[in-house]
Amino acid sequence: MNDMPRLVAGLNAEYVPAQWDGKDTSGIRCVGTTVLVLMDVCAETNTGGIILPPDVVEKHTAGSERGVLIAFGNGAFLLNEDMSQWSGPKPVPGDRVYIEKYAGKQIKGIDGKVYRLMSYQCIGAIYKSEADLKAEASAAPAVTPAKKIETAKKANKGAKRGR
Repeated sequence: MNDMPRLVAGLNAEYVPAQWDGKDTSGIRCVGTTVLVLMDVCAETNTGGIILPPDVVEKHTAGSERGVLIAFGNGAFLLNEDMSQWSGPKPVPGDRVYIEKYAGKQIKGIDGKVYRLMSYQCIGAIYKSEADLKAEASAAPAVTPAKKIETAKKANKGAKRGR
């Protein structure tokens, strides 16, 4: 099977998904509510036989909206926008995430890779690949319709006894 990452099509360019080995080698430590994301990189170096200058490729990369969450500060993912306790899934390092276009600041890590440092609120979603979804589905216990009915009957009996 081919281990090369497949290209991801964006609105204006194609991107190579960021690869992360599970170790933070950036040398960048998040504080407060910031997160560090290793962004997907623009794969296009030529279009229709025209070689794109490095600054154009860099601009496309800066517009990337997907990447891998590398780290986050202690204050990230504690509160919702309305200042209530965080609800919903919390991203963890290694998750592929969607972010706002051009969010945060680009920072070059000591490992030579370009990261984005931004507020955790710039993350809009956790991205799951087809392989991830299939793995989750196969790991989940199968619930047959008969089991659903049996569980509902037990819940009903318990509710009647409590009256």
